[in-house]
Amino acid sequence: MIFWKLTRYIYTVLLLIVSRRNMERFEGKSPAPYNMNLTKGSVHIVAVRGFVEYVVYNKTSIDFLDWVKDTYIPDETFFTSLNHNPHLEVPGSYLGRLMLLLRHG
Repeated sequence: MIFWKLTRYIYTVLLLIVSRRNMERFEGKSPAPYNMNLTKGSVHIVAVRGFVEYVVYNKTSIDFLDWVKDTYIPDETFFTSLNHNPHLEVPGSYLGRLMLLLRHG
């Protein structure tokens, strides 16, 4: 019974996350640069050094920051969109595939 409730809760949370993209925050703007898929997520992140260096120094990141800064709550879009666009090849980001980690004893 607990497993069923937990599974149902996780499904509900995932459904809410997908439905909360709030695309109206981008109305009236040109398409996002670099063919980016826009996502919404938490303001707080944990990032590897490569991700941080990409955010600070990479032209793609800087151009995207300029594009997103006049939207409603830009930081909720900025970090998660960089993280969920595998074609940008941001270090430490989600690459769109399941990675299996094998533990060598």
